[in-house]
Amino acid sequence: LGFGCMRLPMGDDGRVNRTVAIPLLHRALELGLTYFDTAVGYCRGDSQRVLGEAFEGLRDRIFLSTKNPAHSASDADWWAKLEESLRLLRTDHIDFYHFHGLTWETYEKHIREPGKIRLMRKAKAEGLIRHICASFHDHPEALIRLAETGEFDVFTVQYNLLFRELEPALERCRQLGIG
Repeated sequence: LGFGCMRLPMGDDGRVNRTVAIPLLHRALELGLTYFDTAVGYCRGDSQRVLGEAFEGLRDRIFLSTKNPAHSASDADWWAKLEESLRLLRTDHIDFYHFHGLTWETYEKHIREPGKIRLMRKAKAEGLIRHICASFHDHPEALIRLAETGEFDVFTVQYNLLFRELEPALERCRQLGIG
């Protein structure tokens, strides 16, 4: 069970309301939640910064997940997004680092070798990230194809009682040892 940080309480100034959000995040941790998921654009770009503020000094108790949307950017710009996330989250590593909103077409066009997957591997080798991940938004067959590339440790997917069409693909991920 994780805590999604896409819709933290916002203030009138367009930023996350820290007097509400930080105690909320701390209470979630007190209740046993340890997985916190954010992204570059969440809460008008303020979500990562708030998580960094909330969990400074508590980093060893949580798992951080964030996402990089810069699929078609230059390598330098993609890497700059990673460094910015590390700085805003106030951490030396990100546990689960995602290609944000991945589809098979995006994988083919921008991620697969010689694309951005090289940068993910480099970041993992340098200890800046722990797991190569993708938030997924495509058809079940595409998830199976992505899983079978062997490139990913984890996928974040839409799944609920009303949206279960990914179940066969999730079973294939399970078979392959992908979270």
